[in-house]
Amino acid sequence: MSTAHSNRYTNGGLPTPRYRRYQEEKAKGGVGLITIGGSAVVSRDSAPAFGNITMYSDDVVAPLKEVASACQRHGSKVFIQLTHLGRRTGDHDSNWLPSVSSVSMREPAHRSYPKQAEEWDLDRIVDDFAAAAERARAAGINGIELEHYGHLLDAFASPWHLSKLDPDSQKIAREFPGRVIRAVKAVTGTDMALGVRMSIDERRSDGLNPESSVALLNQYMADGIDFVNVVVGTIESQGKMTDVIPGAGKQSAPFLDLVAGVKKAVSIPVIHAAKIADITTAEYAVKEGILDLVGMTRANIADPHLVEKVRQGKSDQIRPCIGARLCLEAGSTGGVVCFHNPAVGREDTLKHEIDRDVTRPQNIVIVGAGPAGLEAAQVASKRGHHVTVFEAAAEPGGQLAMVARLPRKREYAGAIDWRVAQARDHGAHFKFNVFAEESDVLGLAPDAVIIATGGIPRSAADVGIEGGSLIHDTWEAFEISGKRLGHVILFDDEGRNSSLDALEHLARISDRVTYVTPERTVGIDVGSLNFADYQAVFDAEHIDVKLARYVVSAEQKSDRRFHVELTGESTGVLEALDCDAVYYAGGTWPNDELYTALLGHSSNAGRVDVDALISAQPQPVSEHPGFVLYRVGDAVSSRNTHAAILDAHRIALTI
Repeated sequence: MSTAHSNRYTNGGLPTPRYRRYQEEKAKGGVGLITIGGSAVVSRDSAPAFGNITMYSDDVVAPLKEVASACQRHGSKVFIQLTHLGRRTGDHDSNWLPSVSSVSMREPAHRSYPKQAEEWDLDRIVDDFAAAAERARAAGINGIELEHYGHLLDAFASPWHLSKLDPDSQKIAREFPGRVIRAVKAVTGTDMALGVRMSIDERRSDGLNPESSVALLNQYMADGIDFVNVVVGTIESQGKMTDVIPGAGKQSAPFLDLVAGVKKAVSIPVIHAAKIADITTAEYAVKEGILDLVGMTRANIADPHLVEKVRQGKSDQIRPCIGARLCLEAGSTGGVVCFHNPAVGREDTLKHEIDRDVTRPQNIVIVGAGPAGLEAAQVASKRGHHVTVFEAAAEPGGQLAMVARLPRKREYAGAIDWRVAQARDHGAHFKFNVFAEESDVLGLAPDAVIIATGGIPRSAADVGIEGGSLIHDTWEAFEISGKRLGHVILFDDEGRNSSLDALEHLARISDRVTYVTPERTVGIDVGSLNFADYQAVFDAEHIDVKLARYVVSAEQKSDRRFHVELTGESTGVLEALDCDAVYYAGGTWPNDELYTALLGHSSNAGRVDVDALISAQPQPVSEHPGFVLYRVGDAVSSRNTHAAILDAHRIALTI
């Protein structure tokens, strides 16, 4: 199954056609149960914090019915998660109403100060849950899941909230979750499932633990609950949430033992999802009776056709989830996207599964076997083209292979290995250790050439830092082997994951690291959930941080150490540091020498019709002789991995 998560494909709180296509793709791929909603809110004082569906409006019924019907046509059942966000939202947008909770306790992640709910608040919210359930029934939804961790309901059940109330208030508060369950059950009856997604161990001394949670579940079962979706931990901060939703470098399926305990203690079906990213682990959990339904939510984002591939005996064809968690940073990407599946959320134009659709195979030459080049190779070869890939290095992967050297990010190699295997299985030919030149490309008489040569690091000298020639780029950091550094300064003029990846590597091989950035925060372009893992590195390695500071000069002293001066945006030199090495992170320049050399041989002179590119339509045919020439990824400009893969997919899909 695919568990509830916010994809932000809503407009005004209503599911859009993009929302429908995203969910329907999983149904096409054989997912048995799809829980939509990702915290669909039931009340107006539960302000949508992350593109939530607004179940307090009758306008939601029609678009919700379209989503449900689309999935059900393929045999999937559709549940929706209903919630009141409680303190997990803001109070200065939407309707500008105060948030509410059992006590006025601020949530660190959203930073609002909730009102302590009065009895009349509870009465109206119970009614709102029931009304939302009626709308779900009218939309043809098969079941309802109530969110019971990090939101409102658990704030009336968890001891660390209730302990702040007087005994009389505690008694009223404890009754609230059961009131909601009974009110919703009156709507769902016996033909719609009703369950809770609940933390059974909040991992804090004053929180819910397995024993108290099972006692609560038994109460909820008496109130009408039909299933439980088991969670472990809390989500009030990004650091806590990264444990609940483990990413790359974290243990696979870390909570199965706790889930097994719940399964033995209750008589209702048990669901669980937490980094169950491979089919072997999923099958084990089901066969051993640890759970009844296994949530492979992020794995189904990476490959919506995972189930169908297993059915067909093609498990080796499954695109792996590598734990990058870009899918959980939808607030900064315009909706859910997958780190290495560009078709996610773009089902109207792109394809998850590539068909052999060319009647006249072309000879396609790709230069560069980084993520973009590999994506172009696997798409073009699957379509039936003859593909040759040149790569200057001995191994594929480019910058992504460099990042995969980090112990915490070894899973990223899966995005490389999968593409190489897919391309080779469909006939692509790789030539490694070849620094392709103009003659190499022309010698293959190509019909199309895709330049995926990546970029060259921008240097400190390029941006005018005095003594910039003494400063290393971050790629050089990854080349250090068997050597321990002293005090290192990293000037992050980029703010992306790649900068912090370099910092993480430097921290492992240095005695002391100082991080300098001109921004007001660390890694300004890094999503908050992934940043929590980087923050753990900062804490463990005791990294010094200098915010809103520029490195303006570096001078090597007689003892071969460096003297580095820092300024602010509008001041002179504010401080100076002495160190053993300085590194600069500032993106890349396009490695476009070969592209430039081939322009005169091409029919299109590298031109790209942007509208056709976005809509994945064939590029206009040129009347001039020669091959068509394109460049993708960092060979165009400094991009991230997802953007590079998207470039290549769009081009290769239409040649």
